[in-house]
Amino acid sequence: MVILGNVGIAGWGSYIPRYRVPLEEVGKVVGVESFGYKSVSGFDEDAITMALEAVENALLSAGVNANEIKLLTIGTESSLVTFKQIASYLASYLGIDEAVLSSDVNFNTKSGSEALKIATLSLISNLARYALVVGVDVDISKPGNISEFYSSSAASAIVLTKDLSRSVAIIEGLKTLNLNSLDTWLSNSTKSINEGLIIRNVINLTPKVVKELLQELGVKNTELTHIAFTQSNWKVINKLAKALKMPIEKFKTGFLYDKIGCCGAASSLISLIATLENSREGDHILLISYGSGFSIDAFLIRVNEYIDVVKTRSVPLSKYLNNIEVINYTTYLKFKGLL
Repeated sequence: MVILGNVGIAGWGSYIPRYRVPLEEVGKVVGVESFGYKSVSGFDEDAITMALEAVENALLSAGVNANEIKLLTIGTESSLVTFKQIASYLASYLGIDEAVLSSDVNFNTKSGSEALKIATLSLISNLARYALVVGVDVDISKPGNISEFYSSSAASAIVLTKDLSRSVAIIEGLKTLNLNSLDTWLSNSTKSINEGLIIRNVINLTPKVVKELLQELGVKNTELTHIAFTQSNWKVINKLAKALKMPIEKFKTGFLYDKIGCCGAASSLISLIATLENSREGDHILLISYGSGFSIDAFLIRVNEYIDVVKTRSVPLSKYLNNIEVINYTTYLKFKGLL
């Protein structure tokens, strides 16, 4: 448990590719029934191009120049080049490659919140005044594998600051839980997922993490306005809401799963962005992020009066959510270079 209060969010940005594949089509291949869409990157898009647009939007939102960023952390499962970090590419494109501390966090869907945690704790250590956090993933699943049903493409970026007068929300505290769980493994170089075990871990372990976080900060469940959560289907969220003993309505603001699917490391941060866009002064946001393996992050965030100023200069998520082109499964495979 880490009690904070001296690190804030200065701005945010996102990017979602316009291409959408109906989950119903994917479900026919994988053998799972569902509805909605997953966002997929085009043939000329990758983790770097998507992250760069999200970063540019975040800098605009925060009113910060790239050369003011001294810390850059990237969460991703889909790095382009083995042994080379995406953060290096981004720092170079932004022109800050010689003046920034950079790192990639690579493992699971919690990579985005892990990058947020690393940057937050680094700011506490006075390593920088501004930090840039990115969560980005492209769909790297293989046809017919269960992960294809959940994997989608998007990027999200958050600018953090030690200057609370420039922040729209204060990170008041965070709590982490790590567990060695056999819910994900490699078989013949193919990623296999025990979805049932992951969901059981989410439902059984999240309440403990959240309870301890709120108790340490002296905040009651009833004081929470919104819950931002790793993009998951509504059945999972319904079970989690019951386990947390909280109204399911608190999850709705950040729920985008039926529109874009689960976008990996970008998932929890893009839920936070959707929530911030619909928040007002005094709101308490609980950010929950989980990843296979198994691990959970929980952050308590309090929105302040500067939120309306930043909203006016931010690129809204609706720009990407409403600009869609539905493609069929065959075209989707062509974009992935499999046909």
